[in-house]
Amino acid sequence: MKMRTLDRRTLLKGAGVAVGLPMLDAMVRPGRSEAAVAKRFIGVFESNGHIIEKWTPSGTETAFTLNTIHQPLVPHQKDLIFIAGLDNMASQSGPGSDHIRGFGSMLTGCSMQSGTFEGGGFKSGFADGISLDQRLAGVLGAGTKFKSLELGVAVDGIGHPETRMIFQAPGQPVAPQGDPIAVFARLFGQGAGLSQAALEKRLKVRKSVLDAVLADYGSLKSKLGSTDRTKVDAHLTSVREIEQRLDIRPPVVTAACQSPTAPTIMGITCKDQLSCPSDKIPEIGKAHMDLLVLAIACELTHVVTLQWGNCGNRYSFPWLGIKDLHHDLGHQANTNPLAREKLVKIETWYAEQFAYLLTKLKGVSEGSGTLYDNSLVLYSNELSDPDKHSHNNMPYIVGGRAGGQLKLGRFKQYGNVPHNNILVSCLNLMGVPATTFGYPQFCTGPLTGL
Repeated sequence: MKMRTLDRRTLLKGAGVAVGLPMLDAMVRPGRSEAAVAKRFIGVFESNGHIIEKWTPSGTETAFTLNTIHQPLVPHQKDLIFIAGLDNMASQSGPGSDHIRGFGSMLTGCSMQSGTFEGGGFKSGFADGISLDQRLAGVLGAGTKFKSLELGVAVDGIGHPETRMIFQAPGQPVAPQGDPIAVFARLFGQGAGLSQAALEKRLKVRKSVLDAVLADYGSLKSKLGSTDRTKVDAHLTSVREIEQRLDIRPPVVTAACQSPTAPTIMGITCKDQLSCPSDKIPEIGKAHMDLLVLAIACELTHVVTLQWGNCGNRYSFPWLGIKDLHHDLGHQANTNPLAREKLVKIETWYAEQFAYLLTKLKGVSEGSGTLYDNSLVLYSNELSDPDKHSHNNMPYIVGGRAGGQLKLGRFKQYGNVPHNNILVSCLNLMGVPATTFGYPQFCTGPLTGL
């Protein structure tokens, strides 16, 4: 059967909505190498530092054992690079609290600007440079619906240096989107310009974006081989599952429940324990990770960041039996054994979430590999030691194969190397030639041996 070549950005359309498709065999043009498959960048942030002795692997570069915190990542050990020994030098100068300086410089490699925002007893402005993801979005985002997608779990909607890690230019932050329902609507063209009330009404009226594009899918099927049909069916099943989880359904009215609030997975903000319904965080985070994978698999964007809370997170973890605020526990990390035990439990839970994301990325077939093979994933934090608020010996995890350029399954140990260097390496791995990023005085080139 002679197959017609499909454009890589083919969409299923109907009733004003559009559903993107994953990479199909029919999208690889005759004579073209699969190396033409787009690369993606994914940045993941976790707050409040780490209990370093429970984070750091033991052993050599290629024969190492993961520590307590990373036991959930054992199934992915051969597909990751654990990095220790990088110093965030840009955070050690300029205005702002330790958390803010570490947060703002994390992806920019620049210090904070002067300003009037108060945080941690200090005043500052925003970061003094563009962030890595936005630099990459300018290159990788050409032709995609969204140059980048910024997701946040329990993030504060107020524009403040404590809440913003993404910068499109010096002093110009980009707000993360904290509501999975709104993100889903935006991805499929339903949320532009709508208020939250109007968005909810639209979601109730709309039966399904998939129902709307069903006729278009029927005509597409005739152009696909059996392998591609299987891929599309699996992809649309994933869309349906997410759609059902994010749908707003009317409550069942009973004698004990006459006017309950309709169940949703809407975003929340967490300034402190009293104002934060943090028990929703696991569900919101899972929804965001599913949407992240969906967005890049559908070619809607090539650059996504996921922000677990603000820097100096102040929410609790009731699903782990921990009522204390994360930030407060960090200040007891080196003096209170019980606090350390709780912090290790929290960090292990974050590792479980990261493992879930990696599994999802590996589960999407693309060309002869997976979405994971064509991605670069950077996992970072604003601190190393939470009690000392240290910015030295910063812990990082790098994942994905960046199109086959990374040799994974390693534990790389550096010493007093500026963290700006890992940002340069990420640029290079994504095909952007550069020898410096952020403040040049805090950069000596790409990381050696990465």
